[in-house]
Amino acid sequence: MDLFVVIGLILVQVASYSTLYGLVKFSLIGSKGFLIGSYVSVIAVPFLTYLLFRRGFRNVDPLMYVFSIFSWAGLLNLGIVLELDGFIPKALAPFTLEYLPFLKTAHGAVYLYWDGVVNFLLGIGCIALYTYRETHREVGLYWAGSVLNGYAVLLPAYFTGKDEIGWTLFADSTFCVIPLLALINMIHNRTIQARTFIKFPPLWKRPVDLIFFLYFFVAMQIAVIRALAIHGANVPIIKQYVKSAEPYLADPSGAPKFQMLTYDYLYVCYYIFAMYGLWSPGQHWMGDFSLVHAGAAGQAQFTYMAGALNSRTSKSLRPPSGGKGAIIFWAVNGILFVMPHLFALFTQRDTEKFGRTQTIDFASPVRKYVYKFKETRYERKVE
Repeated sequence: MDLFVVIGLILVQVASYSTLYGLVKFSLIGSKGFLIGSYVSVIAVPFLTYLLFRRGFRNVDPLMYVFSIFSWAGLLNLGIVLELDGFIPKALAPFTLEYLPFLKTAHGAVYLYWDGVVNFLLGIGCIALYTYRETHREVGLYWAGSVLNGYAVLLPAYFTGKDEIGWTLFADSTFCVIPLLALINMIHNRTIQARTFIKFPPLWKRPVDLIFFLYFFVAMQIAVIRALAIHGANVPIIKQYVKSAEPYLADPSGAPKFQMLTYDYLYVCYYIFAMYGLWSPGQHWMGDFSLVHAGAAGQAQFTYMAGALNSRTSKSLRPPSGGKGAIIFWAVNGILFVMPHLFALFTQRDTEKFGRTQTIDFASPVRKYVYKFKETRYERKVE
């Protein structure tokens, strides 16, 4: 039954996308039909997910329906970007760009790849872990950070872009509330853990903690420097840094600008609290938010680096291919990608310092009955 739910859900999503693709490809529906079909699918997928769970589980966690909706959206996005890059014949992409023209930019394309591969697998992974009664909350927190960072950059770039804003954009923007509520739900339903009374050594006697403490301090400085750069700071060193290492910050799409603002206004706040948690161990919220931050940083750094290297980006705005500029670009962005993941893994190893992140409410499977033949009669045995 566990495998039935996961495979059934994937088949439902693939069938939904294939049906929509076929209807558009053979000109059976037009632009408005595609839009209506998309919204119908958003309603149909969670309903079909409910039918799949209904056969084997009771009191299903509502987050499973959220994961099913967004994994379907990820599958749709993957198909669209494969069309844009010429891997499959175009069908849905022209209609999508009609409503969301920003997706034709470098950042829009790499965002679709991340959403179609990583976010899709994270959503399906959460459902699979849930059906197998394994802890899925860690994957869910990472997923929430990834999805929310994508919205934090895309929506401002949409609304400040040169293209005309249609009503569909306002309708789609409401979807950002769903992963936010999902994150609030996961944080609220965290493991209750008694306050630790273990006395930890000072920070300078904990070398790994000290390394991460210094990383957050350096990351905070990088975030501030980049924020000053996108605001046109009249500082020679910052100007030289942008010119020689990160010219992509000046991309006209505005996506790098809003990503740096997200770092400056949101990530810096997390860095400060994380430094406090390392200085004074025993903060049990650290494990949860390290996973959220890892998901957000992973999505942020992938879309930023891949967008800078994408063929849609002007050659003058791409990072240098050699020299000191290239070393700085890859060192800075590589560290910002890798270190959050290492820190998230580090917090999982010591629950007294950083708190537990495991799932509390596991799936409740319906009892199965097996009929065993014995003395010409059927004896019902409960597993």
